[in-house]
Amino acid sequence: MKPFPYDEFYPTFMEELKSLFSRFIKHNKDKKPYFFALKASACVTLDSPTCLYANGNTMVDFETRGRASAVELHSGMKSMIAKMEADGESEEEVAKWHRLFELENIYYDYKYNSEEWINDTFTDNDFPKSNAIILDYYEKNEESVFDEDENIESDGYDRDSGYSIEFIKFRTEFFNFLIRCLKQLRDEKYFESMYPERILINFEVWEYYNEDEMMGIFEELNTKEEAKLFARFLYG
Repeated sequence: MKPFPYDEFYPTFMEELKSLFSRFIKHNKDKKPYFFALKASACVTLDSPTCLYANGNTMVDFETRGRASAVELHSGMKSMIAKMEADGESEEEVAKWHRLFELENIYYDYKYNSEEWINDTFTDNDFPKSNAIILDYYEKNEESVFDEDENIESDGYDRDSGYSIEFIKFRTEFFNFLIRCLKQLRDEKYFESMYPERILINFEVWEYYNEDEMMGIFEELNTKEEAKLFARFLYG
């Protein structure tokens, strides 16, 4: 694969990232923003050209949607567990489900799981120029992306299955570059300059990173104390 045009991409991406974060804060300041997540697709395709996108959550949304959703789910799970007990399921299995669906655990799942958030600040393509650069690079290197004879994992899902060694290397480098951009803004106190209260920041590629990798990224972008709470969400 040809070298990725980082010199062109970096200023474009940072401009769009700052603009989106600023919009998120401006539109949600009264709702107390607390989490902003930059997200990426594991692989951009010609049929789905949006690689970069984002989501965010606020304390107001957490206290209303999040807690209401958790209470409703918890009630449904209690009924399911009661049926398991009535059907003679083992005490060990029942206890496992009780631990999994404790109300506090469900709160954590919503609070830290960006897949659960609904925020109308964000659109399907909040990084149009950045995504255009990525798509252009993909189109020019499409023949180098796949190698179905390499990296095939026969036992279950493998995030690298079917991709060429070149593409796997590029994707890893590109995601690490995005994390460094977030870290740069964190170190420069950009986020604090836009909003005085502490904002959690994360980079996510769901169904790509394993739990330990996700934990490492979060620790790099946030404090140790904040990471302890995120660990509770990840590991239960």
